[in-house]
Amino acid sequence: MSTLTPSGQSPDQQELPLIQQGDSPAPETASSGLRGLLRYPGSGLFIFCCAALALGAIYAVLSLCGIDLYARLGLTKLRCGFHELTGFYCPGCGGTRSTLSLLKFRPLRSFLYHPLPLYVAALLVNFMVRFISAYLLPARVDRRLKPPRFRVAYVIIAAALLAVNFLVRNLLLLAGIDTL
Repeated sequence: MSTLTPSGQSPDQQELPLIQQGDSPAPETASSGLRGLLRYPGSGLFIFCCAALALGAIYAVLSLCGIDLYARLGLTKLRCGFHELTGFYCPGCGGTRSTLSLLKFRPLRSFLYHPLPLYVAALLVNFMVRFISAYLLPARVDRRLKPPRFRVAYVIIAAALLAVNFLVRNLLLLAGIDTL
């Protein structure tokens, strides 16, 4: 014996409502995993940040175990073309050393080599915390942060850090103090 719905149809024959283009799926039908994550704005950058952190963590663990991957690949012999041609430091000189120091948990040394990688790392952590808070925490959490947004001020601060680093290093170099 089958039961009928108010429309006179059995539950097997009842038509399901169609989802129009642009409608968001119901929570129970929302895709999960990577596809579900990609529907949020800024998710590509979030995935990139996770991958960068994972690679950095692998490098940090290897260096703590005494394996210097950078030296094993022969990358320590690379020279800066700008410095070789002009004798002055380029705006990015010290960036690689700074990043490697940061991955070895030496933030002060990292800042002294070049301030930009530390600034970018702080921005990435800020972005990831905001993304997780805004999109991945359950909706019932009261104190969610606003979603991350690109701001021109971030780029201006990065350019200012590059310019100040370039000027200070080269002024010190002209005074006879080699900082790298």
